Amino acid sequence: MRRMFVVAAVFALVGAFAVAGAASAQVAEFGPGFNTVASLVPDVVGLPLEGESFDLIGNSTQPTTSGMFVYHKLDNTVDFTNGSETWVMTSNGLLLRNNSELFNFEFVRQQLEDRLNAQLVPGMTSEQTDALIAQAQLDMQLLEAQLDQPDALIP
Repeated sequence: MRRMFVVAAVFALVGAFAVAGAASAQVAEFGPGFNTVASLVPDVVGLPLEGESFDLIGNSTQPTTSGMFVYHKLDNTVDFTNGSETWVMTSNGLLLRNNSELFNFEFVRQQLEDRLNAQLVPGMTSEQTDALIAQAQLDMQLLEAQLDQPDALIP
């Protein structure tokens, strides 16, 4: 009887280590929107630390060993920052700027995101939230179309 107990305990321990090993073996992967930038500047970006997380307006973030990815739903852009510089994927390719600057379109997006976040209130239905996001996306497209130089830097 004692021998069966010891054998059962050993199997339980082996099983526990196998489960723990499998859990720790899972490696975070870049979110789908971050793969392109990660492939262009892999030495800058580093490796993902955890999965992608989303906020109420559909933006997502993902920390890496070197910084942070951000996806902006309003204009469908991806940024990566290392804390002092930011790489921004635009229709004109991957652009680099200092964190003390913004591109014109980023300034517009920031204003719209601030307005959108101020409009969201607890208890809103997903349909109400989606309608506000859709309106902000239209506003973003209209305002970007009016910019003479969307990729110009604002110091």
